Amino acid sequence: SAVLLLAPLLAQTEPAPRHVSRPTGSAGAQGSDGLCTHFRWMAEQVPAFLVPGAHVKILTSPDQFYQAMKARIRTAQRRVVMASLYLGTGQLEQELVDCMEEALQHSKENSRSPDLKVSVLLDYTRGSRGQINSRTMLLPLLQRFASQMRVSLYHTPDLRGLLRLLVPQRFNETIGVQHIKVYLFDDSIIISGCVDFNSRGLES
Repeated sequence: SAVLLLAPLLAQTEPAPRHVSRPTGSAGAQGSDGLCTHFRWMAEQVPAFLVPGAHVKILTSPDQFYQAMKARIRTAQRRVVMASLYLGTGQLEQELVDCMEEALQHSKENSRSPDLKVSVLLDYTRGSRGQINSRTMLLPLLQRFASQMRVSLYHTPDLRGLLRLLVPQRFNETIGVQHIKVYLFDDSIIISGCVDFNSRGLES
């Protein structure tokens, strides 16, 4: 499940409560009891937490999403966690990688925040397509910041053995991919719908 895939990347976070109940008299509670009841089963299956509506900001365009990502990477002090289908290989994706590099280097040089960790989860098949791909884009960061950088690649168990050898690239992605859309920067989180800010990159 998506939760199990994200668990290793979020290992340093404190566990969220298993059961959530709406506080009495909380803002916006009136008229929403039916909705809360309808989705209460989710809190019983996975960790859940309440977020006040005032703390939620809607990003309405791919460019706004992209600029928010870069800004959050630059200001992160402890962790950057990104889970997506793939990264992409264009100029905008390279700028995003450059932001990560700058943040990691700054963390290394700054004695007040030396513990920045960057974790990236991508799909193996989509992230490996072509000679230049998400893996080759991130490899320099892995080599330079080995203790701070981690890249995880999900490979569907449905694509194994002879099938894996026979099915060509692109077609192998139809068998199953990791498609989480979560981006965490310290204690701020971006949950994406479908974003393609470069007509092909950071597909989420």
